[in-house]
Amino acid sequence: MRRTQCDLAKQGTCQDPTKMAAYWQENGFCGYAETSAKDNIGIDDAVMQLVKAILKKEPSEQEKRQTVPIATPPAPPTDSCPC
Repeated sequence: MRRTQCDLAKQGTCQDPTKMAAYWQENGFCGYAETSAKDNIGIDDAVMQLVKAILKKEPSEQEKRQTVPIATPPAPPTDSCPC
C-alpha cells in the first residue's frame, strides 16, 4: 500500500502515520510507503519494498500444483518400434 502525493498537505481519511500502519497490518498489506513522483520521494523505497515482498512470498499449494517443472527428465526410449 502506498500513499501518493505525499508532497501535498495531508488530507483525507488518514492523516496519522500510526493509524495508517495499524490499518495496513490489520488488512494484510505487505507494507506502507508515502511517495511523490513529482518530488521523487520514496519511489525507490516503495519499489524495493514491493519486490522484497514478492520474492519472499511462498507459493500456495494450488500454485504449486499448477506449475510444470522445467527440468523433468525425458521418458526413456522404448526398445520396441512405435509404428
